[in-house]
Amino acid sequence: MRNKIFSLLAPLCAVPFCLSQADAAVAIGAPSLIDVADGKLTFGDVAFSAPTSRGNDGIAAEGNWTHADFPTSATPYPGEAVNAPNPYWEVDLSGNFDLQSVVITDRIGTCCDPNRLNGSTVTFYGAGGSTIGTAPISIADGTFGSIITLDNGGAGYAGVERIRIDGTNQYFQFSEIDALSLVAAPINWALGTTVGYFNGGGAPVNTYPGQPAANVTDGILSSIVHSNDQSADGYYAQVDLGQEIMIDNISLTGRTDGCCPERLENYTLEFRDAAGNLVHTMSNAGQTTSSQIFDVIGDFGGNGPAAQFVRVINSGNNPYGPQIGELEVFGVIPEPSSSLLILASSLFLLRRRR
Repeated sequence: MRNKIFSLLAPLCAVPFCLSQADAAVAIGAPSLIDVADGKLTFGDVAFSAPTSRGNDGIAAEGNWTHADFPTSATPYPGEAVNAPNPYWEVDLSGNFDLQSVVITDRIGTCCDPNRLNGSTVTFYGAGGSTIGTAPISIADGTFGSIITLDNGGAGYAGVERIRIDGTNQYFQFSEIDALSLVAAPINWALGTTVGYFNGGGAPVNTYPGQPAANVTDGILSSIVHSNDQSADGYYAQVDLGQEIMIDNISLTGRTDGCCPERLENYTLEFRDAAGNLVHTMSNAGQTTSSQIFDVIGDFGGNGPAAQFVRVINSGNNPYGPQIGELEVFGVIPEPSSSLLILASSLFLLRRRR
């Protein structure tokens, strides 16, 4: 799809209203170092209301860390028949990535000594659960907020699908992990766009102070929109992308603070074109807390629906719903129509003949 757009646009860049190839590359996203662990699904031991999702929520700050209390919080990880013999944390990258490095930030603050990340082992897994490599973590006791960079001697780690940290301390914890990969960054077309919050009849409704609808596209997974009304059947948040985007997929994040997962549960996604016409719907049965990816183009077929408005509808009659941390939209701008291409080509030829 993206290569097709390049081939269509490249010969037309001399036309005043046409994108240059460089502009098209910016629209699609130039390669850069991206944290491919951010917001992905996590597993592990949890205690003291410090969920595993804090380890990859993009926030490295005091008071925001994972926390285990092994063995009371030990739970099997996916594919494991019995409890792990030690506290652990694991992230599924939802894909296969060549990592240049992994950066781990220890617990930030003045607690705790001895160091609770010291002695841990990081394991990188590839396809089929194969082990790509391991790396030990060694941090001096009495230090706080240490930043550890693992890069396999500069070679990085190729083909990584999962990252796991096995701890040795009962209160194993850390603040943040970043898995850095040089990839073509998809553009989040929803970032910073306008969001409205409405009741089932389409009338605007109020939200809690400090938790406005704008939080849905502010780029911060932990900030949420919160309805004032407990009875919220049919309420919905609507993101206006500002133009029609041919949508490949979206990522939806609920509340990441461990509270009230039922407030984003059994909901409906609607995609509407610039005129407000419904072009596609998707339904989700179950709760969404950590980021959940929806394959819109796979569900729709073809090149994905061309939509300007995306709605998340509280179709499950959940109280105070839908509570959303972030909605991200990925895709491409629609290709020019055939008539526009013919006109542009004609103008280009006339310009050459002069």
